[in-house]
Amino acid sequence: MSTSIDDNELPKANVTRILKHALPASTALQKDAKLAISKASTVFINYLSATANDIAKSANHKTITAPDVFKALEVLELEDFVPKLQEAFTGTKMNANYHISYKAALY
Repeated sequence: MSTSIDDNELPKANVTRILKHALPASTALQKDAKLAISKASTVFINYLSATANDIAKSANHKTITAPDVFKALEVLELEDFVPKLQEAFTGTKMNANYHISYKAALY
């Protein structure tokens, strides 16, 4: 079964929110530019996840892990992003663990 980019398109509201945070307030974007960024993001996510899946399979894993995604970025020659993403991932994971520990302490 074949799927198109439109079948997996990111929600427009999410793309708009990300763009507003990523760009200066004075930046105007045409509707076509938002659509192009949305489609490019969808293609990138599909490409990255397919590469991470290949890495997981080559390691005999059935589940894609964060290290598989980081390795996929390196394979795709986007290794400059890895340290910052690992830092953000670690911070998010620590924050999630804190909330789990806090909730457990309450009960």
